Amino acid sequence: MTLKEIRIALKKALDKAAALLVKEDTKNTRRWTADMLSAIIGVGNTLGFYTCATKRNAKKACYGSEWLFDACWLKYVGDSFRKVALVAECEWWAAKPVEHENDFAKLVVAKADLRLLVCEVKDEAKHKELIAWLKDYASDFNAANGDKYMVSCWITDEEKFRHIHFTASRHSRKRGYDGVKDV
Repeated sequence: MTLKEIRIALKKALDKAAALLVKEDTKNTRRWTADMLSAIIGVGNTLGFYTCATKRNAKKACYGSEWLFDACWLKYVGDSFRKVALVAECEWWAAKPVEHENDFAKLVVAKADLRLLVCEVKDEAKHKELIAWLKDYASDFNAANGDKYMVSCWITDEEKFRHIHFTASRHSRKRGYDGVKDV
């Protein structure tokens, strides 16, 4: 499966989980985290990865408990660990982009095929501000060289996710929101 197909599968799973939460009218951040991590783990299980997540949060069965990240997909061949396919962090209700820094920094230093941040902002203006900040932060990292990111951002005012992706590279001339694409 290509990265594009994986991003689309994640988008569909997160949108489906969010639609159920909106229907139930819940604002419980622990429940949102659990359902988003379960959606991520569900996609990873379907794709045959060894999935890890916080057991208290993810309702879907994962193989391992939290391993460095809120969720991750690992690839094994036999007993040999081969690669990290996905790392994910889930962060709700941060008011400013810098409040995402601790979780996002873990994604920036990870060696994975895809790095996913699931988060929330108030409106489209805050979304663009956050994405520009995240992209610049990732691109400023010394080792950034074609790193792939997906950000699934819940926009509270619209009650829907906005899923975007970008590639971070310290050599990129594209700054801010430039070069960001919808999933």
